Amino acid sequence: MTNSRIAIVGIDLISASIAYALHKREEPIELVGYDADRTVADLAKVRGALDDTRRKPGPACEGAELVIVAQPLADLESTFAAISPHLEEGAVVTDTARLKGPVLRWAEEILPERVHFVGGHVIPNPAVLALRTLDGLKDAEAELLREALYCFTPSTKTPSAALDLCSWLAYAVDAQPFFIDVKEHDGLLAGVEGLPDLLTVALLRTTIDSPG
Repeated sequence: MTNSRIAIVGIDLISASIAYALHKREEPIELVGYDADRTVADLAKVRGALDDTRRKPGPACEGAELVIVAQPLADLESTFAAISPHLEEGAVVTDTARLKGPVLRWAEEILPERVHFVGGHVIPNPAVLALRTLDGLKDAEAELLREALYCFTPSTKTPSAALDLCSWLAYAVDAQPFFIDVKEHDGLLAGVEGLPDLLTVALLRTTIDSPG
């Protein structure tokens, strides 16, 4: 991927870290971003995460080969509607939300047929995050993505070129691409997120039943 533009819609810990990692590449990549909080977008530009910013999400996506949407789940549907008219033919759109089912549904309903959507979810390496307190843009850095698991949830209609671009993105930020079915992803995530509660219950029961 050379002489290309990547759009980042929504600036947070993960998307800014992606931007920093991409800027370390030798390829001449232009990163254009948008955030609802103008101060956050300007700060990301000042700190070198972005080359330029836009005041609206749609214009930020114009001319972009790859669009990374890093918005809260509740805002993704409206964001897709806002960027749809501005997406280039053949562009690949991905997101960073933890839950993929509803996102894939909104993408199929709202995004135009001329683009390809592949759900995305970055799971940082726990060893890299150890003993760190992370709080938004100020803690973003390329190192956070080192050896991360970059999950992608394509549909059955996703062309190989879009999958190749997703793989490139993962490797470009020093992460490992992992393609998985959307239902399997959400099911595994639900199980993992509930594990701490299950362990707590098991510990309580063991303690209660113990003679001590």
